[in-house]
Amino acid sequence: MPPIGRRSKHFLYPAVELFVGGRSGIGAVDDNRRLCEFIYRNLNVITQICPTMDTHQAIQIFHAIFFVDRKGEHPAPFTLISAEDVEKGVWEVNPEVIKA
Repeated sequence: MPPIGRRSKHFLYPAVELFVGGRSGIGAVDDNRRLCEFIYRNLNVITQICPTMDTHQAIQIFHAIFFVDRKGEHPAPFTLISAEDVEKGVWEVNPEVIKA
């Protein structure tokens, strides 16, 4: 049986930025309930569960703070930044990030 992952607590709490509400409003909570039910229903055949950690640093390439434009402004949410944009100088790595 393939390993079964678990959701991070960061997806479960509405006050946290990564909260997943889904259609029900508590989607990640629902997912965790279903996962627990699956595990208990299949305890007789599950031989191993390997939890993993999906960790993130405060400043990573997918955070808006990572890039700035020529005016020093960060990209708006959901801005797509291509390698070509960086090569052309449309976006560059934030000098403050480099220092950090």
